[in-house]
Amino acid sequence: MILSGWVYSNDFEKLMRWDETIRWTDSNNCSHLLNFDELSYYEKMQITSYDIGPMGGPMYQDWDFESKKRPLDQELDTYLSQLVSGWGDIAPDSIALVTKPMAFSGKKARNLIVEYSTDNNPPWGEWDELSPDRDERYQFTILRRKVNEVIDPHKVDHITFSKAND
Repeated sequence: MILSGWVYSNDFEKLMRWDETIRWTDSNNCSHLLNFDELSYYEKMQITSYDIGPMGGPMYQDWDFESKKRPLDQELDTYLSQLVSGWGDIAPDSIALVTKPMAFSGKKARNLIVEYSTDNNPPWGEWDELSPDRDERYQFTILRRKVNEVIDPHKVDHITFSKAND
């Protein structure tokens, strides 16, 4: 892959392109051109297959441009109840024990406020900032995806963590 093709391709697509390249070199007697040292290899422990977003990063939700409407208050109350009652299955154990969904905020209620009661940092970095490490940041993405699965068809774009008053 050349130019911007690499940035906008997930690991599965890169693997498929590499396999295609190997087949082409084999069928055209050019295998000798694929002689690389080990440090030149792109290697992943887990092959990703998600869509790549406009900024070159993962795009976990389908992209659409339809205007979102704010759910009715009673719908939001139901969604919040579902989150509170199922929080132990939604959040990782280390987080579920020290956090609690509290409310939706924002004009379209697409921000979930979650209260936390610990001085320990979450697995994705800090409560108000994601880690620079991609694998650690992915832990937050998993949490948001699980939240959105529970409250479907409503979705949250943000989760704001607020320190509980001691």
